[in-house]
Amino acid sequence: ANINNLQSKSLRWCIGDEVWLWKPGLVEEFRRRTHDRWNSKRIFVGQAGEAEDEFSKAYESADRLEFQWCCPTCGARQPWRWGAVKYDLGLLADGQVDWKRLAESVRIACDCGAEFADKPEVRRAMAASGEYVMIARGMNGRKAFTYPAMAVWWIPWATLVEEWVKAIAEEKRGNTDPLRQFKQKRLAQPWEDQ
Repeated sequence: ANINNLQSKSLRWCIGDEVWLWKPGLVEEFRRRTHDRWNSKRIFVGQAGEAEDEFSKAYESADRLEFQWCCPTCGARQPWRWGAVKYDLGLLADGQVDWKRLAESVRIACDCGAEFADKPEVRRAMAASGEYVMIARGMNGRKAFTYPAMAVWWIPWATLVEEWVKAIAEEKRGNTDPLRQFKQKRLAQPWEDQ
């Protein structure tokens, strides 16, 4: 998006893609493109950006709905939290990560103590149990939805854990890019410099 293509004719429906990449000021220009039509819709799409950027502020100003799963053991509905993903970080004799052992150990845990293995049928059932739950109220007429990668049944949690472990290792070397990308793209959370 640029200022020129946000200054054209009035539109009833506006869809902005990868809004996290937009320059400051363009989100509000985009909102004004509908010229306050009573039946207008403005849809912003994209991964999370930087904390406190215009896209994050638009998210914070809306009714926030979070995709949550239902524990088959206790029936509690809960968000897809990265902290609920468990794994055993085993090392080989040479000190390298035992990726096979790690992948076989990946599971997600409920607060009730029940744990669920990383299997396609388990992931599919948990995703099917999901629904959006309001977690915060915002401005009238604005809604924001988040859907992290753990909720996508065809993405093995072991794949996400591998990305996470590698990102943490890179962070220890001073490279925060993989961790930033994981947080923004996989967890649907804005990045904050530590």
